[in-house]
Amino acid sequence: MWENGVLPESRSMRKNISAGLAGGACAAMVSVVTSLPLESPNDGLFNSASVGLTSLAVGGIIGLLWNRFPSDRKLNRRYAYSSATLLLIAVTTAGSMQMLFDDAIKFTVPLAIIVVVTCTVMTPVLAINNRTITLLHGVLVLAAVVLSISFAGHGDQESGSLLLPPAR
Repeated sequence: MWENGVLPESRSMRKNISAGLAGGACAAMVSVVTSLPLESPNDGLFNSASVGLTSLAVGGIIGLLWNRFPSDRKLNRRYAYSSATLLLIAVTTAGSMQMLFDDAIKFTVPLAIIVVVTCTVMTPVLAINNRTITLLHGVLVLAAVVLSISFAGHGDQESGSLLLPPAR
């Protein structure tokens, strides 16, 4: 693991978390666009900003998992089991949210699957590949945050304002 008393760059925590955040950014972009046509149980809580920022947080956690269970291969069992456990936690949380909000499972579970699978696959690819640079990871994260916030007001619920039908 250590080469000449120095931790190799492919194993450094900074690079692994950066790769996880970049994977989370890729997942955020996909999940934000996917969440727009879904019927949100509560537009204030379940909107594209919360979906995107949660995707980035999951990416950071997956980056930590990759740092904890590194491998020269893109996937290994302990890493895959840890990621599957994270997905199970997300689905369990969606089940508990179902008690508070109608259709929370229908909204949350597809997005959780997209986010966890995308982060699980992208993090090792970005961490092992020595050609990717941390600046590119930062650009991906910034793009995901901008996309998430820009679509935050695009909900599916009625506005609550009374409108007259169009004149004939």
